[in-house]
Amino acid sequence: MTSRIIMLTVSDNDEDVLTAISYGADGYLLKDMDPEEILEKIKQAALGKMVLSEKLTSVLAQAIRKP
Repeated sequence: MTSRIIMLTVSDNDEDVLTAISYGADGYLLKDMDPEEILEKIKQAALGKMVLSEKLTSVLAQAIRKP
């Protein structure tokens, strides 16, 4: 079985998100999410998917667009 690393945090700081993902985190979830949504994201991560809180998708999109 392969381990997954999911950050569960209160920090929505852009730099924290990008650092965690660039160092190999499989997910970055904010603690203010609904518990059911956190559980669903953890299940998705266990299946090998990268998971993010919806609030943070724009952070990654902006990082990808930067030259």
